[in-house]
Amino acid sequence: MNQSPKYKNSQTLQVLPRKEFQAWQKQTKHNQGHGRGVTSNKEPATNNDTKPTNILGKTKAGNQGNKEQVRQGGREAGGTGKEDCFTRVVETLLGTAGDFSRTPYASAGLGERVKQCWFCESVLGGSVGSGAPDAEAIVLITGVLGSIPCLGPFDASLHPVTEPPPEGRTGRSKKHLEQFMSSALWSAMWSLASWSLRLSAAGCQASRRSIATVVSGNKTSKLVRERLKKDVEKMKSQFSRFRPSLVVLQVGDRDDSNLYISTKLKAAAEIGIDAKHVRLPKSATQEEVLQSIMSVNENLSVHGLIVQLPLDSINRIDTELITNAVSPDKDVDGLSCINAGKLSRGDLNDCFIPCTPNGCMELIRQTGVSVAGKHAVVIGRSKIVGAPMHDLLLWNHATVTTCHSKTPDLPEQVGRADILVVGAGRAEMVRGEWVKEGAVVIDCGINHVPDETKASGKRVVGDVHYDSANQRAGFITPVPGGVGPMTVAMLMENTVQSAQRFLHRSQSHR
Repeated sequence: MNQSPKYKNSQTLQVLPRKEFQAWQKQTKHNQGHGRGVTSNKEPATNNDTKPTNILGKTKAGNQGNKEQVRQGGREAGGTGKEDCFTRVVETLLGTAGDFSRTPYASAGLGERVKQCWFCESVLGGSVGSGAPDAEAIVLITGVLGSIPCLGPFDASLHPVTEPPPEGRTGRSKKHLEQFMSSALWSAMWSLASWSLRLSAAGCQASRRSIATVVSGNKTSKLVRERLKKDVEKMKSQFSRFRPSLVVLQVGDRDDSNLYISTKLKAAAEIGIDAKHVRLPKSATQEEVLQSIMSVNENLSVHGLIVQLPLDSINRIDTELITNAVSPDKDVDGLSCINAGKLSRGDLNDCFIPCTPNGCMELIRQTGVSVAGKHAVVIGRSKIVGAPMHDLLLWNHATVTTCHSKTPDLPEQVGRADILVVGAGRAEMVRGEWVKEGAVVIDCGINHVPDETKASGKRVVGDVHYDSANQRAGFITPVPGGVGPMTVAMLMENTVQSAQRFLHRSQSHR
């Protein structure tokens, strides 16, 4: 049963620094041993040498919990305004909104003990002179209080000091202290500890999200290539005269296309794939390009064919007609309407998944974040990235939203994304403040922006503003070194897969 009202009337709680308390405690025990602890006339014994004082140098008379008395006590003692600030901190911690006297802890002197304890005085800073509590001090004091399991009348730094009670009530001090410890004070401590844990958890979460984990396409693509190399070696060991083969068909002589093709040829050679580069002149007609495609389609020794886009021709050529002319069994780019249709239906094991979306999925897997049940947002609807990315996420059980140039409130849509894939083709279009905290951000963009610090006068950036998004996302891909290397790795994977399917068909027909 809570006896705090009786305890309030029979006790006066004050605070002493540790050394002063120990000296006073020793002297008090000595006095009680000589019969001087209690007088015979029901009046408290007085001893000017041993009467406790608070750390401000004044004696506190009574502890009725009056708010004005608590507030003014410090000013009367020192007039610095710091004590009033302590009181406000305590009020904030106990949720009394300016009426400290209404709390059950006022009668026990909790406010005075917290207000005057040594760590409060050393911690509180900032705008002390104005009497307004420093927010950081409140958080710190909350954490300190919540982490001290034995805070109360027996804590070394917060010792209560009692004046001798009237005659006839000598044996009740210890009992009331124990009753109080088991009721109001412990209730307050559990509340403070809970606040401290919530603040600590929020701080840890904010700290974790301060910098996103970079998902390296270079490292992941290296792992993929090493795995594919083993697969190719296994096929060659089983069929000594068999080698996977890839043809890259180019129209024109664009510098960027030449760079991409050289990267693909290098990756193929590393894995053990025979790769051939076929280049047609800018003057090539649509019929000539189609004829070259048909020739490769009929060649049984070739397992993969890609047409390097864009087509750099002086003649008008229908790009969709060209990509659809590639045999579905050799369409390792996954751009033909047959493969696109299978992907949209969810036939993932019977089609070639476009390389960039497939690489994005592999990077998402590297994060350890499950796609199933997540809200994914895809910015862009191209046939190479956006549209197949939507289908791939959908058939991996995500809820998918596709955004494009006509989508209103794009920042709002981005802010809802657990997984964000951007392939809009606009430099740093997505700002970091749009991104949901902890989201997985996959940047498919490759853009060149002016940069006088570079020898070339420009630098490569993605479609996401990396520096700001890096402060909010949980995982993010860099540009360069993110999706780009994975696109090449997935092209090699599709080529090896095509060769394996060819071997399977050949064995089936025997």
